[in-house]
Amino acid sequence: MANAVAHQVYIGIGSNIGNGRENFFEALARLAKLPDTRFLKESSLYESEPLGDSKDWYVNGAIEIETKFKPDILLTKFKNIERV
Repeated sequence: MANAVAHQVYIGIGSNIGNGRENFFEALARLAKLPDTRFLKESSLYESEPLGDSKDWYVNGAIEIETKFKPDILLTKFKNIERV
């Protein structure tokens, strides 16, 4: 990807399974391991009330990254991180 152009991407991250804060920071750690990707900004974390049948509150945050991955490849990488 040496010739690929870097672009900014904004990602919302949230969890209401288990320890939401730990899940958020685990997602950040996994994202940090992506090559040709760097963190630019990170929001504060906030909690939001569950909707529908869910009982557990959500922990939410957002990050801004710079990456050379094309959108479809980046989405695949995000899904792989989420599955683990």
